Amino acid sequence: MSTKDKLLPSAQIAQSNVLGEGTGKRDELEALIQSKKDAIETLKEKIIELRKETILLSDEKQWFKEEMETITYRENRKKVSVDKLVGRRYWNEDFMDEDTKEVITIERCQVVRVDGIWE
Repeated sequence: MSTKDKLLPSAQIAQSNVLGEGTGKRDELEALIQSKKDAIETLKEKIIELRKETILLSDEKQWFKEEMETITYRENRKKVSVDKLVGRRYWNEDFMDEDTKEVITIERCQVVRVDGIWE
């Protein structure tokens, strides 16, 4: 058994680098790292698409509505009004009043899409 066979993997890599054998291995590891990063990005994109699908579903837990709204803002001291299609996700949250122990339901909403563009 040679000295190289007795070394730990990290020591073998270090020794091969000293001997000039690490360049091919480094390129191989860098390619592996890049392929894993690409796989992660693909998974992130799939998760985002699935989140969008869940937002668009309506049931007793949450519901989605799109309505035309007139948005007014100031531009150069003049009022400007613009009609936009606004999509909101709605849901209910229950809170317990600590004093009366009564459950209070509050309807919440979040703007998730404006004119078809996801926020």
